[in-house]
Amino acid sequence: MPGLLRRFWNAVTGRTPAAPPRRVRGSYDNAQPGGENAEHWAWADSLNANSANSPDVRRALRERARQEADNNGYCGGLIDKLGQDLVKVGPRIQISIPGTDRTLVRRVERAFGAWAIAAGLAGKLRLLDNAAVRDGEGFGVLTTNPALPADGVQLDVRVYETDQVDTPFLDWSDPLAFPGGRLDAHGNVTEWHFLKVHPGSAVWMGSPLDYDRLPASRVLHWFKPRRAGQLRGVPEIQSSLGLYAILRRYTLATLGAAEFAASIAGVLETDLPPGEYATSVEAMDEIDVPRRKLLTLPAGQTAKPFDATQPTTAYREFKGEILTESGQPVGAPRNIATGSSAEYNYSSGRLDHGIYQDGIRVRRHDLRVRVLDRVFRAWLDEASLIPGLIPDGLPLRPAWSWEWFFAGWVSLDPVKDANADDVRLRNGTTTYAEIYAEK
Repeated sequence: MPGLLRRFWNAVTGRTPAAPPRRVRGSYDNAQPGGENAEHWAWADSLNANSANSPDVRRALRERARQEADNNGYCGGLIDKLGQDLVKVGPRIQISIPGTDRTLVRRVERAFGAWAIAAGLAGKLRLLDNAAVRDGEGFGVLTTNPALPADGVQLDVRVYETDQVDTPFLDWSDPLAFPGGRLDAHGNVTEWHFLKVHPGSAVWMGSPLDYDRLPASRVLHWFKPRRAGQLRGVPEIQSSLGLYAILRRYTLATLGAAEFAASIAGVLETDLPPGEYATSVEAMDEIDVPRRKLLTLPAGQTAKPFDATQPTTAYREFKGEILTESGQPVGAPRNIATGSSAEYNYSSGRLDHGIYQDGIRVRRHDLRVRVLDRVFRAWLDEASLIPGLIPDGLPLRPAWSWEWFFAGWVSLDPVKDANADDVRLRNGTTTYAEIYAEK
């Protein structure tokens, strides 16, 4: 504060104003402006999750992810592998109702299992997960399918692509509206908007801007949120797309160099001075070489094989490192991302599989809460209306509880696993129920 103003302040208020706060400059190297930092983080921003994942951004990412998955065997194979390991052949439900005959409970479990097979539930769950990894999110709508057996539950899960979940002419001034749906005052999604026609369809039925408003209670939204408040998903492999592109370009370049080298049998060299040729052969001429013959060479010239240097010895290692990094966004270890365990021994394979399986267990927990439990409750609502499907005399639903079980993992060493189970049973650290549930 200038001296004159400070004296005026002292005279009026009778006190001295506090000195202005000093500007503290942090010492973090990565927070400094300019230089390499400015170039490396040129696209860094402070957008919130939904602004950063705008419709245009999500569209560009999913289109590129689909193109890569369709043309890169490693990328497409990893997406399929994740869905298969998550769902396996389909979850099995085990219901517990206190004070109820187990045979009655088994009737309910078998009825749900029969419906799940008829509705193709396992395949639709794998499709939802594939969409989340590749497209960013998958949508399932709880609907009625008359094609299912008329004497049973006709509930069905219809899977939609994320492209079809959108709001034409969105009112951006409405704080509760977002592309594809609407929120309540507490931030919960209350409705989703489904276009009646896929925007990429070649068949147009009515107006392409017509859409249905579906209550959120009927919609299954499967995606992996990475930021607080995130409403729409981006491909889980999006941070690997650049790596997969590098891998394909490197593979094609290596193949091109190898094909070029393989197409040249050899070269002719001469010791004659420039401009002097013993024959009419000019530089870069092609010469046909007969098979299984003795050859003579022009005076002053020698023949040498063409030295092919591709692929280099580092080719395999480079691909392995790129693929290892590409699998990290989805928690896939090296042998899952590359599809090969040739470099593994038993201990390293078991360690990596243990970490990978823990990630799958976390993913299965989310699948139970956000998808499977809701599907079962919807099935139970309809099954209760069909005479004889749910046994009479069962307690009210609040007394029910259930668990979901998936097919177990293939044992890397059945003998060691069996001995470990035997030891744990004898010291009381496990039960037969837990062991069989894992299998």
